[in-house]
Parts: sequence; C-alpha cells; structure tokens
Amino acid sequence: MKRWQQQRPRSPGPAQIASVLECACKDRTPAVVLVRDTGDVLRGRFERLERSRVTLSLHPSSGAASPRPLSVCCVSFAHDERAYVFLAPLWRVLGDPNEARGRLLSVGLPGQIASLDVGSARRIPIGVDVTLNIELGTYDRRSWAPEAVDLSATGVLLDFGAEKPPRLPLGALVETVLEFEGVRVELTAAVRRREGNRLALSFVDTAPSSPAALPEELAGILARLEQRWLSGSGS
Repeated sequence: MKRWQQQRPRSPGPAQIASVLECACKDRTPAVVLVRDTGDVLRGRFERLERSRVTLSLHPSSGAASPRPLSVCCVSFAHDERAYVFLAPLWRVLGDPNEARGRLLSVGLPGQIASLDVGSARRIPIGVDVTLNIELGTYDRRSWAPEAVDLSATGVLLDFGAEKPPRLPLGALVETVLEFEGVRVELTAAVRRREGNRLALSFVDTAPSSPAALPEELAGILARLEQRWLSGSGS
C-alpha cells in the first residue's frame, strides 16, 4: 500500500505549480496530452513556462492530429519519481521555428479548469445606464454580444435577452472581450451554468487556484464599475 501511494498520480497545488513545471521545462521532461474533445493522444516534451501557459514540443509520433483551440486536455508526466496529471485548457498548436516539421503545443496550468469558481468573488451589478461591451467567440468563429448582469474578478453573468444562450456544454471554453470606458481586456472563460436566458462564465486565468495575477485591465474595469455603482450613477 505504501509503495502504491508513492507512485499514484498527483495533482500539484498552486504552490508547487511553478517549481514542478519549471524543472520539467528545464529537463525537457516527456509528457502525454490527451485531448478530451477529439480523443487525440499527443506526445512531447516540456519546453518553457510563461506566466499562465506552458509550451511543449510535440514528438513526430503525434502524427497530423490538429486539436482544436480551447479544447480541454489532460496532461500527464513523471518528475522526480512522481507521477503528475492535471486538466488544462489547450490554447493553440503552432509551428516550431527551430524544426522544419516540428510543432509546439501551448496549454494552461493546473487548476485553471478544475477549480473554476466565481461564487467567492465580489460581484458588481451592471446598471441599466452603464455600457459594458461584451463579445464572446468560439474556435469555430461563432460570436455573440450579450449584456452583462454582474461582473467579478473571476467571472461574469450574461443575459441574452429574447435570444437563447448558445448551446455550449458546461466547461466549454470561449474567448471573452470586455470593454468599458476605453479599457479593453481579452480573457478565456469557461461555461459554468445556465439560468434561463442567462449564462454564467468563469475566467480561466483568474480562478482562485491560478497563479496568474489579475490582469491590470480587468482590475481597472472593476474599479470603475464599482465606483459608478457605489456613487449611484450606475444603478
């Protein structure tokens, strides 16, 4: 039993993410990536860690598989005699400038999918006379422009009015653009729940367990909205 406990896969917490992945990138540790939507199994090695993304160079054995951006993937690898596994958003696949036929895979970090939760963050109501522009987009170029009901550091509640919310499964990832009083921020969000004609999204990079700092633009939008709300001009 003791031996099994030492070898079972582990899901690193936020305090371990940077050190484990930095070492994995330094050692070019092999990894296996399973793409949930397509079932593709990709093999490669860790290359570099940048803020809330980690890049892997794909092995030629991965063939011509081209996973869709914003898919959910499962990354597994062994480091320092321990096995690790985590869910993460798959950001993109691009050509490797150092290899004629090489490809690079960019994925998110542990906790960006599994720990999405907007309930713990303070929500700021969006008044009827406040114009917070929102655009949603998916990998297949579908787009929507709903209205925001409230906004927090970790998510947003959207109202589609007479239109029905897009038929996106829970956990699906969408690109979200917010703009308020000249401040614009682009975030990736996951569908968390549906409420009639409303859709609740959780921002991936600002999940409670994510090591990434709150984007300056989002912090600025929240501060301006809160000021408008507290002063009564946005109610």
